[in-house]
Amino acid sequence: MKNDAQKTSLEFAPSHLDSAELNVFLGYHLKRTFNAIHANLMNTLREFDLRMVTYSALVVIRGHRGLRQAELAEALGIDRGNAVAIVDELEQRALITRGRHPDDRRSYALSLTEEGERLCAAALQADRECEARILQGVGADRLAELFEDLRRIEVAALSELQSD
Repeated sequence: MKNDAQKTSLEFAPSHLDSAELNVFLGYHLKRTFNAIHANLMNTLREFDLRMVTYSALVVIRGHRGLRQAELAEALGIDRGNAVAIVDELEQRALITRGRHPDDRRSYALSLTEEGERLCAAALQADRECEARILQGVGADRLAELFEDLRRIEVAALSELQSD
């Protein structure tokens, strides 16, 4: 029997059912690529008992000690209520602490615990290794160009939304 990673990767493989009409759209290719990368990341994070959103929260908190919950929500692009649930989960697992913010007693400041730091560092390393395997056929220069192109596309798409 195939494991979950094998099943998932096969679901995203091109097939004879691909649509020539869809294949001309960037969004279609981005979504398929995201689905494949996401499936690999979820498989990687499983050993750490993390989901993509909890992993992302740990990484953001690690990089911005004392971050407010509202800032975490903004950084992750999620609703504040969802951020509270994520913070609750990470705090219950003793991966983060939530204390009063020194500049605003109404806000909480978030920090990683020693266990949170250890887990985050290990998950980041596993993520880097996973992504390196996926991107082994793409050179550093081409990857830098891709990132820049994606930033340009994002800015243009957001600008388009704001003009409506």
